[in-house]
Amino acid sequence: MNSISADKRIITLFEDEYDNTFVKRIDSDQHPKVNKKLSEGYFWIKPSAKKTEAIKLYFELWDNYIFFKKSPDKKVIRYMDINFAILQIVNSELPHNATAKALRFQKRNLYEELIYEDETTINKWYDSLKNFCALTCFSQYFNTINVLGEGSFAKVYLVERKSDKKEFAVKVFPKNETLNDPKERKSLVYEINMLRIIKHSRILNIMELYEGNHYIYCLCQYIRGETLMTSLIKQGAQTENKSLNILFQILQALDYLQKQKIIHRDIKPENIMLAGSVNEIDVKIIDLGFATRVSDQDLLFKRCGTPGYVAPEILQGKDYDTKADVFSAGVILYLLLFESMPFGGKDYRAIISKNVECKPRFDLPTEKPISLPSFLISNESIKKYVRKRSL
Repeated sequence: MNSISADKRIITLFEDEYDNTFVKRIDSDQHPKVNKKLSEGYFWIKPSAKKTEAIKLYFELWDNYIFFKKSPDKKVIRYMDINFAILQIVNSELPHNATAKALRFQKRNLYEELIYEDETTINKWYDSLKNFCALTCFSQYFNTINVLGEGSFAKVYLVERKSDKKEFAVKVFPKNETLNDPKERKSLVYEINMLRIIKHSRILNIMELYEGNHYIYCLCQYIRGETLMTSLIKQGAQTENKSLNILFQILQALDYLQKQKIIHRDIKPENIMLAGSVNEIDVKIIDLGFATRVSDQDLLFKRCGTPGYVAPEILQGKDYDTKADVFSAGVILYLLLFESMPFGGKDYRAIISKNVECKPRFDLPTEKPISLPSFLISNESIKKYVRKRSL
């Protein structure tokens, strides 16, 4: 293990996520649980700054763990968890002064390097490792085109990758403000963890994470389209077939989240993007700022979401699970069909009150006949649905 000088150390947002020990001895009783081998091969490694002579070992990357072996058929002797480690490709050298590249992993003032003379192998490992590590030098790889949106604590930019001119969206957080606000820091780290875990075509996730001296960059797919709310404002009530198509795709995403035991907690038209064409809508759920694991719902905040879309049990301060998101999807279906909210009101307090009571209106006029409410959206069906959700 090597140490880095104070002037070169990167003060990271993820300090609290690190263990005190970077490289650990393997314990057969406490072997890390892993699912998939992503890469393997020989690298050179320098045991410490005092022992400058590099040794050659065999390494295997399983999820966010790198295992050390003397050879492929030998037992694991060491391992390191590289989750949120700062990852860089740096110049190095091998025995006999041969030039090489190294994958450098840094946590606090400690770092480890895997050295190899073949840059292709280094880049292959880098592509796998960036799913778990924090990268550096964002502006070295991307050009900023324009601002896509701005929130109270972050901005979203359209950027272009210099190497192939491909466009992405990047959500940028000010680092100093986040570091100085313990709750905001905890919330952002939790959100990033959520976005990195999720892998589904209907949910926007983080592709790469960059950390600089002043900003945190979350690189995501750039979705060409508009939000469902923008579409409603432009077009008004949707046809029944289109509404059902949108609902089906939302439920596909929620089914995945339910299997992962994750609650989005803010399903609403502003957080649903409509990509694709007019005839082939492609739904993407965005903004997991309120998302939580079912077991962690009390960790940051229990009551959250947008009034009018929130499941009553959340507003009542009761325990809840992934069914709360299904309730929000039902509200969206109502809005798509009737161009009106089921729990409307003159002010915030009135909306909250009707939302808690959960008594939607079904006597609204529509320009086109709707067959769906006759067997699904009826008072009796709502009662049965509420009873089923409460089980």
